[in-house]
Amino acid sequence: MEIQLNNPIILKMAMHVVGEDGEERSRHLPATDVVHQEFFLGRIQETIKGCKCEFLPASGVYSVLKGVKGRGENFNEQSINLADLFHLAITSQGGAVPGAFLLFEIENNEDKIYSIIKYEHDDVVHYKSKINERGEEVLDFELLDTTFVKKPQAMQKSALISFSGEESIVYVIDRSERKGITKYFRNYLGVVRLYDDLELTEKFQKVVDSFVKFAVGNDLLPKEIRKTYKSRLYEYSQRDGARFDPDEIAVFLGVLVGDDSPALVEVFERELKKGKIEGEKFEFDKESVKKPSKYRTKTLDGIVINFDQSHIDSGKYRKEGETIVIDISNGLEEDADQLG
Repeated sequence: MEIQLNNPIILKMAMHVVGEDGEERSRHLPATDVVHQEFFLGRIQETIKGCKCEFLPASGVYSVLKGVKGRGENFNEQSINLADLFHLAITSQGGAVPGAFLLFEIENNEDKIYSIIKYEHDDVVHYKSKINERGEEVLDFELLDTTFVKKPQAMQKSALISFSGEESIVYVIDRSERKGITKYFRNYLGVVRLYDDLELTEKFQKVVDSFVKFAVGNDLLPKEIRKTYKSRLYEYSQRDGARFDPDEIAVFLGVLVGDDSPALVEVFERELKKGKIEGEKFEFDKESVKKPSKYRTKTLDGIVINFDQSHIDSGKYRKEGETIVIDISNGLEEDADQLG
């Protein structure tokens, strides 16, 4: 099950304030008509890039939205319940940052889906030019202290939710967690990720293989990359806390193939989407990334040399410019016989 947005339209929206110090509940705001449709649809569409989850049977969020969608329960009243639960979830952690909690009901592909967004309040300076009483053009500045802005990074947490029968899919963005979803946001939503780190690491290796094959085949990368990229991926994955973040594809490609051009980033994004793991943040499962066991190099004269990682690690095989140095201090296993 996937969510594909096709000319979505926001039907209903509600907003409340969460995370204020000393408050037991969210600050409930009055019902509102849908405003700034294009702005909010842009934020909702960003969530498609999130990691994929599904609801657990006991999810409170699922139960509330099921009541709104299936039983016609009052949208704004239920938004208050969801905001109160979110307020409790973040204030119980300590250090909660006040912000806006938004709930949307969206018509999409003849179905109703739902979006939850939590924005931290930003202080911004708004300015405009005006003509003063002397007929002079001057700048007028105003400090706005309860705002949220357009850039994706300002949307701290978001979830895009679709369910039909017993099936559900939830796309989640959580910018305060470097490898997926914070525990309290996962518990609030009542979801579990579709893929664990092991599954994501295995799928990711297939994506990398497909990426290199396409890039080399279309002259975006030199053929020599095929000899080194698996070793580089292995070394990268074995670092302490090694992870993949889809917002840092260019950084990863710089390590993997030494090239972070926009064209290669675009190819890699496409391969992630084909592999159904676009938007997934995860920590590498180190055991599932195998050290390359065999290498093969061939000289322009047609001499083929087979070796493995242990030879590289021991220093018995190395390249020095155009020269290959092989240490045979232990002697040859057998001398070459003349053939023919």
